[in-house]
Amino acid sequence: MNTQFDTLETKASYLQSDVTDIKATVQRIEESNPEDVHAMLQTINNKLDQRDADIQVLNKRVFNYRRFRSKSEFADIGFFHGGA
Repeated sequence: MNTQFDTLETKASYLQSDVTDIKATVQRIEESNPEDVHAMLQTINNKLDQRDADIQVLNKRVFNYRRFRSKSEFADIGFFHGGA
């Protein structure tokens, strides 16, 4: 009968150890989760900043192309040659 109690006591001890480990893991997750969310949001923000920068570069290229085309079209009709 004592061995059965010893076995139950050993199992209870293991369970207590497991519960303690689970509590520590949950606490670690709870503490680190805001940091993980912040890191993910920072990554998203950096990607958006990069995309915005890429769009600005493309907008400048389009603007310069249109400006060049306009000048080129005016040159084709003699607008910039021999002005009044």
